Amino acid sequence: MSNERRIEIALYALIVVAVAIAVAQSWNRWLDPIIDAGRDLYIAEQLHHGTKLYTDFRYNYPPLAPYLLAGITAVTGNELPSYATIGLISGLLIAATLAFFLRAAVSRIAGLAAALLFVACYLCGASTFGSNYLFPYSYAATFGMLFFLLFAALLYRAVFTPDGPRWMLVAALICGLAAAWSRIEFAACAAALVLFVAVVHRAHLAWLWFVAMGVSIAIAVAYFGPALRDNTLSSSLLGGSSARLFYRHVTGMDDWQRKLALRAIAAVIVACGVAMIALLERVQKQRTAVTVIVLAFGVATVLMTGNLFFQAWSVLQIVLLPFALRRPREPLLFLLLMSMTTSSRIFFNLSPDWYGFVFSLPAVVLILYTLFAWLPARGVYSRGLALSWLPLVILIAGRWLFEQNEAYVYKRFLINTPRGSFYDADADRARAINEALPQLRDAKSLAVFPEGLSLNYFARVPTTLTYHTFIPPETADPSVEARILTELQQRPPDYAIVVSRAVGEFGYRAFAVDYDQRIGEHLRQSYTPIAQWRGPSFRMQLSRRNP
Repeated sequence: MSNERRIEIALYALIVVAVAIAVAQSWNRWLDPIIDAGRDLYIAEQLHHGTKLYTDFRYNYPPLAPYLLAGITAVTGNELPSYATIGLISGLLIAATLAFFLRAAVSRIAGLAAALLFVACYLCGASTFGSNYLFPYSYAATFGMLFFLLFAALLYRAVFTPDGPRWMLVAALICGLAAAWSRIEFAACAAALVLFVAVVHRAHLAWLWFVAMGVSIAIAVAYFGPALRDNTLSSSLLGGSSARLFYRHVTGMDDWQRKLALRAIAAVIVACGVAMIALLERVQKQRTAVTVIVLAFGVATVLMTGNLFFQAWSVLQIVLLPFALRRPREPLLFLLLMSMTTSSRIFFNLSPDWYGFVFSLPAVVLILYTLFAWLPARGVYSRGLALSWLPLVILIAGRWLFEQNEAYVYKRFLINTPRGSFYDADADRARAINEALPQLRDAKSLAVFPEGLSLNYFARVPTTLTYHTFIPPETADPSVEARILTELQQRPPDYAIVVSRAVGEFGYRAFAVDYDQRIGEHLRQSYTPIAQWRGPSFRMQLSRRNP
């Protein structure tokens, strides 16, 4: 048995172990009971009842993900275990797609290394409890990235594999359409890659993607009407001051000077690692030199096991760009374009945590291609010595699994719902939800402010409003607030819940304090509190509409 085969078997075993550890230590702890995730759980079920996306409730992304989720849950059911299974399967499909992609671009070992990084760092991520694949903050993001990676992998195979079969290009374009109809960001990224291969690689069939997009947009506009644009291209989300503040925070541009300096230092550490492997190639017969280099590389490896290794590529992508432009028909420019377009949303926060649990995945493909294929092809070091990066991959995987365990251990307060049980990190919140849900057993309608559509899902009680998330980027605009007030007056829900939800990241203090005050006043006048929970870490008030 060859050494490469032994390494492959070891990586397969590590992937299985990493999946088992990641899932076991986070079991039933993936869900955030208030923020984000409940939107998809609630909407998918409502689509079963004949409601219409965008018209009957607002949704900020293209329509594929909720309808796909509704189709799947029509078979599997809408309970929490069903969604966890859907998330796990979609995550494992992404791991397999990464392995398929890197196997074509580099080698089977690089593909397995990518899969290991994914299952350890991304699958059950705990930087926030919506940045994981079991219960993500947005299925549009996780489904969309699955389609986008399939699109890019098949496109790569069709373009860079000698005599690549035409069906791969057709399949790639179909997956690109699915990605585009999951999130608008993926539409822009897919369009950039299609344009690139159509022009640079003269893949004339790729132009059909734009034709198909035009036709699908016409069909969507005809079916959904003006509500499609009003939801997905909301002016408050695209141009509002609160949204701009939040997106600057997401990209890291709010503190770009400090972050640029730190990313540059991280890039230097990675470059030192490259230099040490290159030097090792040239002094293999000098034992003392080899020992010193190995020890130094070991220190550099330890330094790179956290976020630093990923964040370094915010800078290294730019460094690689001139080299890629010299040979535009080689894979590096294709992979750079793929990575830079998807990671632009998190440019200075490029890592597997927070929003990066989705948007940094194409960067993983670029990273492993650069270290395992591009640098050896340039003669920096041999393909054999490129395997020196594997210990770093394994250490990164181990460290992220350990940090997930440290985070998930705090989620120990059980919440029982009619949909299933899960654990929360906040004792006050768990108590409030456990005690509120039985009081909603006979409720006909419920609205939660400023966020918490998951409570509607848990209680099996619909909202009467098209608006369901009342955070500053979506509702601080006075004209939007007026629309919500009109809905509250025309279709008042029987019950209203107000929860404490921090909105400092959007530049505000609290709901009904320095934004949406008129909504808060309407709730005070039209509803009577029937239960309150006021813990030091979470507050909630349940009110019933006045006769």
